[in-house]
Amino acid sequence: MSFMSTLMLKLLVNISHLLHKGREILMVYKAPPNDGGPRHRRDRARDRNLRPTYNKAPPPSTGAKCENLSKFQGLYPIQNGRPLEHLGRHLGIYVKAFDHFKQFENEPLTPPSKDDALSLRELFTEINRYFADESARRSAVQPILDKLLNTPVLEIVNTDGSRGDGSYVAEALGRPGGAETTFFEWKGELNSGGSEPVQRVASLARKAWRQDKRKELRDLCCCPAFTIVIQGTHLKIQGIAFVPSPHTEELATLSLESNHHPLEDYIRRVYRALVRLRESIRMLEEYYKKLNRQEPLRCFPRHRSIKRQVGGAQEIVYEDILLPSVHSKTLFSATVDGQDCVVKFPFTYCVEAHRLLADKQLAPKLIACQLVEPGRYYCVVMEHLPGQTLDEIDGPYPQQVVDGLHKVLDTLKEHGFVHGDLRTPNIMYASETGQLKVLDFDWAGRDGEVRYPLMMNCDAGISWHPNATPGALILREHDQHLVQLLLKK
Repeated sequence: MSFMSTLMLKLLVNISHLLHKGREILMVYKAPPNDGGPRHRRDRARDRNLRPTYNKAPPPSTGAKCENLSKFQGLYPIQNGRPLEHLGRHLGIYVKAFDHFKQFENEPLTPPSKDDALSLRELFTEINRYFADESARRSAVQPILDKLLNTPVLEIVNTDGSRGDGSYVAEALGRPGGAETTFFEWKGELNSGGSEPVQRVASLARKAWRQDKRKELRDLCCCPAFTIVIQGTHLKIQGIAFVPSPHTEELATLSLESNHHPLEDYIRRVYRALVRLRESIRMLEEYYKKLNRQEPLRCFPRHRSIKRQVGGAQEIVYEDILLPSVHSKTLFSATVDGQDCVVKFPFTYCVEAHRLLADKQLAPKLIACQLVEPGRYYCVVMEHLPGQTLDEIDGPYPQQVVDGLHKVLDTLKEHGFVHGDLRTPNIMYASETGQLKVLDFDWAGRDGEVRYPLMMNCDAGISWHPNATPGALILREHDQHLVQLLLKK
């Protein structure tokens, strides 16, 4: 057999079927083997454990029906914050396109180009009409959105023959249309249809992700995409990624009703968001186009280096997801320059309080902490500690724990800081060294200046100080109260 014949045979094996028909694209391909090292194999093991569960998930047409939402969200959850225990991670740590879009409100209002101005007028005219059903609305409005977002919509046919309301696609692994960058869901009006459209479009993305033809893509990346729901005159934009379970993030909800005044200014604000969305979709296209079989990204953050206080930038090599069952936590084990580390991505962090206690051997060594733009969150890298958290220790605490807690309170008081969350999961003790160290400085800050989060955990099982309530100032006596409770054990 000639070299060319052999090559053609391999292509036929890897790409079993490729059919274009009008605006439809049906793709089934066999992924080549890919190893990717121990971390990648661990990722794929998680994927294998999840997929049997999600393969049992009902189709979007059933699972997103209002009467079924509570049941199926309990059995096959999408981490979308509904209910609150299913709050997922912020997706910008995985893909920059999501953070890029969220910055649209900070952009100045600029005049649209001639073509965009005509399309905006057409969009506000058509979307404010009444339509008999969602199909009529979609036929009238989708082509206008496609022009503004500079992307043609396609109807993607799944391997079981089902399809959604259209998608934008990108080249991936050398295959045209190999990945969806955007999923659409259309509803005629706000009260039309018996299913919840946001859950439905996320379920459509999950169904696309779990297909066998997506195996190689799943092995390489978190399959990020935008989801867009158009319901009447309202346009809801979210992000979705599989890390490894499906996580969604609300990015924007735009009202395209024409009774905003002054309408001219409002249309420009909508245009500002659509321009950002157009740019962000291009970024996702580049993300998929540049996927490298030799460098799988999968469930780990996009931040692969950190600037240290001394020694310049260092590579972050991620090892595993920490606390994977707590879906809102962005906590990872990693190595930096051969040192075992923990990496986290909080929106607030008191570097000064962390360094203060670390200098006294009362907190993990802080390797680096830098603000990430866009997104305005922190990348915090600290040493990985041996030992147990106090909630894992049975019986009375050793004297080193008692002495260490008093030293923590004295040090914070002397320098005017509060921690805010000195509960047992945030305090570690290593019996081999007798050292106690405090974790989690997300709430820490100056005494009487920082406040508790509005969504702090107020479960009855947590004995907060009576004045430690959502939005209240964090005071020194609150830290003392929590420590006193610990010492009563």
